[in-house]
Amino acid sequence: MGKREISEAVSARFEERRQAAEMQAMRRKSELQAALPALAALDRERAETATELMNAAFQGREGLEKRMGAIRERQKALLAKRAQILEKAGYPADYDAVKRRCDKCGDTGFVDGKMCPCMKREIVMEGYRRSGLGKLLERQRFDNFDLSRYSDSPLPGKSLSARDAMKTIYRDCMKWAQRFSLDAPSLLLIGNTGLGKTHLTSAMAKSAIDKGFDVLYLSVPTMLSRAEKERFIREGSEEETIVQQMLEAELLILDDLGAEPSSTLASSLIYTVVNERATVRNLPTIINTNLDMAHLERTYGAAVTSRLLGLFKVMHFVGSDLRIN
Repeated sequence: MGKREISEAVSARFEERRQAAEMQAMRRKSELQAALPALAALDRERAETATELMNAAFQGREGLEKRMGAIRERQKALLAKRAQILEKAGYPADYDAVKRRCDKCGDTGFVDGKMCPCMKREIVMEGYRRSGLGKLLERQRFDNFDLSRYSDSPLPGKSLSARDAMKTIYRDCMKWAQRFSLDAPSLLLIGNTGLGKTHLTSAMAKSAIDKGFDVLYLSVPTMLSRAEKERFIREGSEEETIVQQMLEAELLILDDLGAEPSSTLASSLIYTVVNERATVRNLPTIINTNLDMAHLERTYGAAVTSRLLGLFKVMHFVGSDLRIN
C-alpha cells in the first residue's frame, strides 16, 4: 500500500465519519420532535426565519442591515428558547447537533485548502497500521532503547565493550532516521537474536512514517509464503502482489532473513528485490538477519551476498541476548 492508497483510505474514513454524525443528528432531531411537540413547532419557526433572511436580501440595499439584524435577533431568541425546552425535558442543548471530532476542519480534513493536523495524524496512524510493525512502533522507540543493558566489559580480543559498539550503532541509526529521505542508504543489520535489531528497526520505521513515507515491514518467511501462493494467481489479475508491494514501498524492511527454509525461490526473490530497489528504483531497504556473512553466502549464494555487501551499510550488533538478561 502506497501513500496514495493510505490517503484515499483516510479520506474515505473522514467522509463516512461526517455522514454518520449527520445521520445521528437527524435521528436525534426526529426523536426530540416526536417527544416534544413544542420543540417541533419552534423548529418550524426557525426554518421560516432562514427563508425570511433570503427574502430580506432581495429587497434591496436600503435598510438591509436593519432587516437582517432583526431576523437574526429573532433567531437567537428562538435558539435560546429551544435550549430551555431541551433543558426542562432533561436533554443537553446540543443533543441533536452534528457532533464533529475536529472543530478546526469539521471532519473534512482540510482548513483553508490545507490539510488539517487531525488528518495528518490519521494518515500517520494508518501508516503505522499498514507498515506491518503494528504495536512495535508504539513501544520500540529511540528514547527507550536502553544501552545500559549491554555489557561494559571489553569484547573478547578487543578493547571496546558491547556497550561502546552498540552506542555507535544507536547513534548511526538515529542519524539515519533524522535524515531519512528516499536517498537514504540501505542497511543490513547483522547479529544474534535479542540484540536490539528489531527495536532500532522499529524506531527508524516510525521516524520514516512520521515524515509521511510509505513503509512496508515483512518477515522473510511470511514474504516467501505469500510469494509462493501468488505464483498461482490467475493471469491478468489486478490484485497487487507482494513482490510489487516490496518493489514500490518507499522503505522496505525485511526481518529474519535466513529464518526461512533454503530454496531457489528465496535466493531468486531476495536478489531481485534487493537489486531492483537499489539499482533501478533507488529506494532504501533495511534487512535484519541472525546469520553472519559466511552463513548468508552459503544460504543465498555469492550473487546475493555480493549485492548486500556492495549496496548496503552493514551494522554488526554485538553482546548477549538482552531478553535473557
